[in-house]
Amino acid sequence: MPTYAYVASSLDDSLTIINISDPANPTLKGSIQCIAASCVYVVGDYAYVAAFIDDALTIVDVSDPANPSFRGSISGSGSPNYLNGAQGVFVLGDYAYVVSHWDNALSIFNISDPDNPTFEGSIQGSGGPEYLKSAKDVQVVGNYAYVAAYGDDSLTIIDVTDKTNPTFKSSIRGAGNPNYLNVAFSIKVVGDYAYVASTFDHALTVINISDPASPTLEGVIRGAGNPNYLSNATHAEVRGIYAYTTAKGDDALSIFNISDPTTPTLEGSIQGSGSPKYLGTANDVVVVGDYAYVAAWGDNALTIIDISDPTTPAFKGSIQGSGAPNYLRGAESVFVKEPSATYRIISLTIDIAPDVDLRDGNEAIATLHLVEYDALLNPDALVRTIKPNVPPPPTVK
Repeated sequence: MPTYAYVASSLDDSLTIINISDPANPTLKGSIQCIAASCVYVVGDYAYVAAFIDDALTIVDVSDPANPSFRGSISGSGSPNYLNGAQGVFVLGDYAYVVSHWDNALSIFNISDPDNPTFEGSIQGSGGPEYLKSAKDVQVVGNYAYVAAYGDDSLTIIDVTDKTNPTFKSSIRGAGNPNYLNVAFSIKVVGDYAYVASTFDHALTVINISDPASPTLEGVIRGAGNPNYLSNATHAEVRGIYAYTTAKGDDALSIFNISDPTTPTLEGSIQGSGSPKYLGTANDVVVVGDYAYVAAWGDNALTIIDISDPTTPAFKGSIQGSGAPNYLRGAESVFVKEPSATYRIISLTIDIAPDVDLRDGNEAIATLHLVEYDALLNPDALVRTIKPNVPPPPTVK
């Protein structure tokens, strides 16, 4: 069971840490001021916060959740950092990828030294050829960054193989029929598909990205109010065969079956602002285990929904409050670290150069093939270095 949820609250200028070990009774653990905090991403002991008004990427040490502390930051609109209106952040390895509304940009920063993040590279531009106008959300998988750019009604794919020189790869755009990407607000990439919440199309749109050079529409489900409750859709989280989608216009969390990505279907939903649901202006969602954690901007709340039965999601618990002590006014983004997992290895392939003798302590690269792994993980990244320390070397076939 996860222990903490990290909430970026733009109107309280805060990163707030909530203890969620008891989902029925979430409690405040700690907080720190981050001006107009728009998005948070947590890796290890650090929270990376996109700060909209400060035009900044701010790094916060959360190793002591009761006393989060400032560690480092990098800021600046226009050249060279292009962080004007920073509103989305994704972290992979030693790099943070930040998208910025006013600079229409994706910028890449080296965060190997959390006290001193440094600029690595950037790509900017509204309309063609970059299609990054009002870039809102970003996810990186492999060598590509997938950006939801709501000003261009676009899912834009950027090649980030060379971090110092990210380049445009492709995009798919268009409000209304057929692509339904009007105000593409957020993106979730799983396997060969990107799931986009499109605010003004009141839609969850599924894009086939198996060929990053030529993304194509796969399927869509849309509609404000009953039955789909996708008015002003804001975010989609994907786990297994389900997409969990928040919609701020409907104050709702809806669950869709995406086992057939060409035809997503409604599974269940829960709606309501204020007591007892606390889903007012639902803006972001993270799913871990049997619970969905929703940042409800209008209710100044982190709300926990029991999704163990996808057909009947149910309110579990909530913590609300603007200003002291909870600092949840304008709760905009939520991040919950996944619990540690243990996987059973079913095969181990070791690739060794013909002239390498493991008895001399040389390294070999081993690729782990797992029984199961979280859909967000890239199997290509599950590579480890093997340092044998006992002879003889294994027989390699």
